[in-house]
Amino acid sequence: DRAAAALARAKQHAHRRGDSALQCNCRDLQAMALTVQGRPTEALALLADNDQPPGSQRHPRDQAQTALRRAHAHNLLGQRDDGLRALYAALAAARRSNDGSLTAQALAALGGQHADLHHLDEAERLCAQAAALADSHGAEQTWALATLNRLNALVNLGRGAEGLADVQRLQQAEPRLNQRARAHRLIVYADVLQQAGQRAQAQALLDDSLRLQQQGARHPLSWTTCQVKLWTDQGRWAEARQLAQDWLAQPDHGDD
Repeated sequence: DRAAAALARAKQHAHRRGDSALQCNCRDLQAMALTVQGRPTEALALLADNDQPPGSQRHPRDQAQTALRRAHAHNLLGQRDDGLRALYAALAAARRSNDGSLTAQALAALGGQHADLHHLDEAERLCAQAAALADSHGAEQTWALATLNRLNALVNLGRGAEGLADVQRLQQAEPRLNQRARAHRLIVYADVLQQAGQRAQAQALLDDSLRLQQQGARHPLSWTTCQVKLWTDQGRWAEARQLAQDWLAQPDHGDD
């Protein structure tokens, strides 16, 4: 409610000033609110107005933000090709802005999308670039996002052990990261440790993740697969098979 009230004041201010670029920025924020509410189609319709003149007069930094919002909305709708195109547009605009932190953010998002599409080598390359660029600009949150996306790619490439040092650094940064996403980060750390042969530490992280997951929520795929791998490492075949079958039998597999 506070965010909606603040946005309403911003829109009034932009209208009184006749500032069309600021009106575009307000639409970006409104689109973000719509996607949070599960209304991505409306968000895309709103963002389409930002492509009209004077969109070309906006700072490239702001154009990049519109493209990032558009990519998120397309991906929520399962429109992966459109989402990918929007992310490449975001990267091009970010580079025009000469804003290293924003360029790192766009690279991290693009790498994450390639990882989702199982373009793993490309994902790892883009995320490594993003992490290095974010680190050089002191953008810790963007570095963390890029590094997590890279770790996911490495795990799926069977190279998770290469990410041990990054896991240690992320764990040190944990108090400064978004705590709502902590349960999922712990699963990524566990995946890396499992592939590095540090199974006891991986299991402890999975157990912590399970405690943090919402009461009664379905276990996400990433937690389930990591637990199955840890149990099969130990020869606990029956438990691993049962967990996999139970997960497959659920009509709602949960968010991941």
